[in-house]
Amino acid sequence: MFQRESRKRAAERLGSYLRSLRQQKGWTQSLAGEALSVDTVTIRRWELGLFSPSSNRVGRVAEAYGVDVADLLDAADAKEPDESTSVLPIK
Repeated sequence: MFQRESRKRAAERLGSYLRSLRQQKGWTQSLAGEALSVDTVTIRRWELGLFSPSSNRVGRVAEAYGVDVADLLDAADAKEPDESTSVLPIK
């Protein structure tokens, strides 16, 4: 179960990153779908973190958005802040 939750969070982080890249380009989900040869529903699912681009499509996604494949993988692998070690300001 832990792995499933971890994969889900990774897909959500990647989805947020893909959404921000698309918005930076000024593209609608429809335009992104055309650029990537997928339908709008697929773009929406990626951005919501319901699915991630397949391994054979990641290179095309990176190229279309003008980033390295490593940037996409780093976005998915980014670690969430550990709340147990958060620094709280002292008043």
